[in-house]
Amino acid sequence: MLSTIGKDPFGEFIKDFLLKNNVKIDYLVEKENVYTDIVFVNKSKETPEFKAYRSASLNFEVPDNLNLEKIRIIHISSWAVSETKQFEKIYKLVKEAKKEIF
Repeated sequence: MLSTIGKDPFGEFIKDFLLKNNVKIDYLVEKENVYTDIVFVNKSKETPEFKAYRSASLNFEVPDNLNLEKIRIIHISSWAVSETKQFEKIYKLVKEAKKEIF
């Protein structure tokens, strides 16, 4: 798992869930001064209302020790690429991964 979470209760929940399900978290970056992204959805008969809180996805980092040879699946959230700085980081990562995989 390559992702960024905050050092907060939501981040701890995600980390614990991944560990309990044997997901390697070598590249899970925990940051002290950001919050784990979360969306609250209010169901309604018409259009659902939602409130999104973003912090970790805006502070995504690619670790220096990332070994692309071990990567088998890349899934990118549309949220992660909706901000220019993050898009550039992820685009570069995908280009490097493509060289390794293909």
